[in-house]
Amino acid sequence: YVDDMNAFPYPVDLLINYNIYGDMLPYREQAPLPGTRFLLGTDYVPLREEFKQVEYSVREQGEHCREDVLNAAIALKLAMNLYTLEKE
Repeated sequence: YVDDMNAFPYPVDLLINYNIYGDMLPYREQAPLPGTRFLLGTDYVPLREEFKQVEYSVREQGEHCREDVLNAAIALKLAMNLYTLEKE
């Protein structure tokens, strides 16, 4: 199953979330089936080989964009932790 939100526990054998924040979501803690396999994070982005091998250069402002994405991922993780604490 390919997911990007972790809206509810998924009763599947294999779950993929290839977003930058995929490994920050609590899939493992909420897995309803023992033995579910998780492929989480950007290592599992489904790109064709010709796109993986393209040479590119990062413009200076690209660094700011990457930092913004990482900051958003950190903020998401903090918000999820707070939400989990409120539920307890």
